[in-house]
Amino acid sequence: MLVVKHTFENGSVTSQEMSNLTFEPVCCTASAKLKRCYVACSDNAIRALELDTFEFREVVEKTTQTITSMDVSHDGSLLAVATLDSRIQLIALDRKEVAKSLVGHQGGVLFVVFDPKDQFLSSLGADGTLRVWDVESGKCVTAKPYLNKDFVKRLSCSWTEAGEYLAVPFESKVDLIERGVWNSSISLHSGGSKPIQLVAVSPNGMYVAFICETQDFLFSVIVMDAQAHTEIKRMQLETDEFNQLCWCEDGRSLLVLDCEVRLTKFEGVIPEGMISGTEAAAAANAVPSETVPKATAATTKGVVSETAKAVASSEEEEEVVTVRKLRRELPAEENPPAEPRDALGGVSTEDAFDGYQPETTLHEPFMPGATEAEQERCFLAWNEVGLLVKRAADGESSIEIEFNDAKRRRVLFTEDYDVVCGSLCDSGAVFGGVREEESGRNTGVILYRAFNSWTARAFWRVELPTGELPELVACTDSLVFVATSRGYLRSWSVSGVQRSVLNPCGHIVTMVGAGERLAVVFEDSYPLEDTPNLKLLLYNTAPFARVYEGPLPVSRRASLTWVGFTKEGCVASYDSHCMVRALASVGPAAREWVVLMNVKQAMKDKYGQNEALPYCWLVALSFRTLKYVLLPSAAAVPPTLPRPFLSVLEVEPPLCARHSPAGTFEKALLLQSYELAAAREEETVERGQLLGFDKMLLRQLNAELGSNQLLRAEYLCSLLNTAAALKKAAILAEKANHPELMDRIEEMMMKKNEEVEAVAAPSFESRLMESASVKRSAFTESPYHVESHYPMEPMEPMEPMEPMEPMEPMESVDHEERRERSERPENAFKKTKYESPVKKSLLGQLRSVAVGGEAKGED
Repeated sequence: MLVVKHTFENGSVTSQEMSNLTFEPVCCTASAKLKRCYVACSDNAIRALELDTFEFREVVEKTTQTITSMDVSHDGSLLAVATLDSRIQLIALDRKEVAKSLVGHQGGVLFVVFDPKDQFLSSLGADGTLRVWDVESGKCVTAKPYLNKDFVKRLSCSWTEAGEYLAVPFESKVDLIERGVWNSSISLHSGGSKPIQLVAVSPNGMYVAFICETQDFLFSVIVMDAQAHTEIKRMQLETDEFNQLCWCEDGRSLLVLDCEVRLTKFEGVIPEGMISGTEAAAAANAVPSETVPKATAATTKGVVSETAKAVASSEEEEEVVTVRKLRRELPAEENPPAEPRDALGGVSTEDAFDGYQPETTLHEPFMPGATEAEQERCFLAWNEVGLLVKRAADGESSIEIEFNDAKRRRVLFTEDYDVVCGSLCDSGAVFGGVREEESGRNTGVILYRAFNSWTARAFWRVELPTGELPELVACTDSLVFVATSRGYLRSWSVSGVQRSVLNPCGHIVTMVGAGERLAVVFEDSYPLEDTPNLKLLLYNTAPFARVYEGPLPVSRRASLTWVGFTKEGCVASYDSHCMVRALASVGPAAREWVVLMNVKQAMKDKYGQNEALPYCWLVALSFRTLKYVLLPSAAAVPPTLPRPFLSVLEVEPPLCARHSPAGTFEKALLLQSYELAAAREEETVERGQLLGFDKMLLRQLNAELGSNQLLRAEYLCSLLNTAAALKKAAILAEKANHPELMDRIEEMMMKKNEEVEAVAAPSFESRLMESASVKRSAFTESPYHVESHYPMEPMEPMEPMEPMEPMEPMESVDHEERRERSERPENAFKKTKYESPVKKSLLGQLRSVAVGGEAKGED
C-alpha cells in the first residue's frame, strides 16, 4: 500500500511515493506547520509520518469505527477525525488523546474541515445535514438538513481564506453561507438538474469551482463568478470518481485529485483580464485602514449595495477592493447580515434555509411495561411472563410478583429501600434500588430472585460502588444485567457471580431480556428534527456474543415507548405514534425491521374517526395477536388496583387492499413467513408448522389456477417446503391443464430432492461400516494391543471335505406331545380360560401361529 505526495512548485507537479504500509490507507491530511502527514488505514489506526521524508513516527490514535475523513487545524493543535459511528473526535496532538467528542449527526460523518480561524468545524453527514461546530465548546451552532443523501459520500464544503463564507453544495446549486449569521447570502446555480459534488471557493471568495455531472452524463469542472452569477469556464473530466478539488496559489489554476491518486491541473480557468482568486484579498490587505471613510449604518449599507452592483457589471480592481475593505472594516453592530439573493442577483424575500435549530435533549431512559416509579403504587414491569407491582411506604418497598400462568404461586416480599426499577423473565426477576444512608449518601442495591431454584436460598443481593446507582435492569435465563449511572453495563450470573463490566455504547435508553437474548437500545447521537437516533444491540447470553447491531427506527417526531420480544423470539418496538415494528428474518442471514401494525389506524377502524380515541398500552405481542391495556388517552397510566384486564387485538400489517381476499391471503402469508423464519432461526421449527404453511399455499394455489394467474401460482409453488406438497401442486396443475406449470414444478421437485439427498442421514450399512472402522481403530490404538514383530508363516491349503449324507428329518418332541394332547378327549365340564393375546409375549404369539399352521397342514 502506497501514499503518494504531490508537490506543486514553479508551475509543475512532482509526485513522490512513500514507503509501503501494512494496511490499506483510507484517508490522509497534512499540516505544513507541523510538517507531518497523518494517514488513516483500514485497521482504524492513524499514523503520523514526516511530510518531507515520509518516515513513520508514531500511531496517534486507534478508533473502533471506520475513519472517513480527517483535517488538521491551522495552528496544528487539533486533529478532527470523522467516523461511521456518527461521532467526530477532536484529538489533541500534543497529548495524543481525545479532547472532545462531537455528537449530533444521525449516521456516519463523511467530511470535516476547520475554518481558517480554527474557531469552527464544518461537517457533512450521511443523514444529509451540514453541521457547524464550535470547537471550544463542542456544541453544534447550526445545522442545515438539505444535502443530497444519495451523493453525500462525494460532497465537500470549502471556506474562504478569511473564513467569512462557507461554500456548500445543495442539490444543483452552491450556497455561500455567511459566518456567524449562518444564512445563505449567495446562491450559484449550475444550470442543470444534476447534483453538485465537490466544491472549492477561491481564497478571496470571488469565484466558486465545483464538479457536477452534465446532461451528457459526463463530469465537468465549472467555475463561476460569485458576484455576477455567471459561468466563467467549463472543463471536462476523464474520470467519474474524485477525492479533492482545490485552488492553486496563483488563483488562476485548479487541481483535481481522483480516486486513482492522479493529480490533474487545469490552468487558465480565470482569464488574465480578470482578477485572480487571490489578488483581491492581497490588495485589500495592503490598503491602510485610514482610507476607509466613516459612515453610519444606513449610509454604509447603501454604499456597499451600490458598489456591489458596480462589481457585477465591471471588472475593475479598485471597485472590488473597496467592497471587500468596507465589509472587513465595519464594526460588528454596524455590519448587518447579508441579504439573501436569488439566482438573478436580486435580493430574495425568503431565506435559503429555514430557522432549524437542532434538538439537544436525549431520549429519556425507561423500563418497558413500567409506570412512574414516584407513585405510591406502580408497575415495575408487565410482560408475557407476569407483572411486578411496587407499593412504597415509609422508605420501604413492598413487591408483588404475579404470574400469568395460574399454576405459579404469587410472591410477596418487602425491601428496606426504594426499588426504582425491575424486570422479570421465565427464570427469575431482578430489581434495582437506592438505599439512603444516615449520612445522606445513596447506595445502589441489586436484588435477584430465582423462580425455579432447587435450593432454599433462591435470591442474592449486592451493593454497587459508591456514587453508582442503577438506572435500568434486565435478566435472562443465565445472566443478570444492570445499567448504572456511570454508563456501565454490569452483568452477573443467576447465582450472583459478577461476570463483566461492559461499556458497549453511549446513552442507554432501555433494555430487556427473554430466554437467552438481551436487547439493549441506546441513542447514538442527538435527535434530528425531534426524531431520536436510536440503535439496537442484540446479545446471545449463553454463550455471550453480539448477534446484531443496527438502527432501531421510530416514526418521525416520535419517541420510543416499549421494547420487548415477541412470542416467537424476535425483538419488537412500539413508539408514541402507535407503530409496531419487529426485527424479523427476511432471508438467509438477513434481518430487517418490518412494520407489523399501525395501532392508531386499527383503533380508528374499530371506534370510528373520533378525536378522543383510546390508547393501547402495550404489554406483549406475537406475530398473530397484540395484548394491551385500553386507556382513555396516551397520558393515562394503568391502575394497579383494580387490576386492569388485557385486551387482544389481531395484528394487521398495513398492506394494500387488505380487506380483499388477496389481501387476506397476503397477510396470512406474511405473518406465517415471519413465524417460520423465527422458528428456523431458533431451530425450533416443527413439522406441523411446515404442513400448515403448505396447506395455506395449496389452497391459494388452487384459487390462482382457477383465475389463470400462472405467475402467482409459480411463485406460490416456490414457497412450498415439502416434496409431498409439490406433488399435490403438480396434481392441481394437471387438473387445470397447465403443462408448462407442471414442468416448472417438476424442476422444483428435482431441486428439492437434491437438497434432501445432500442432507440425508447415512444408510444402515454405511453406519455399520463406520462403527466397525471406529472400533477397529480404537482396538489398534489401544495400549493393550501389541503387534507381532515376527513374520507369520503362510498356512497350507486345506483339503476339500467329502459331502455328508442327508439326515432323516426328526419329528419334534414338542410336536408329538401336542398331537397326543389333541387326541385326548376334551373335558366338557372344564371351563376354558381366556387369555388375551395382548398379555402373551411376542415370541409366544409367533410360536402359536406357526404351530397352528403346521397342524392344519397335517390334517
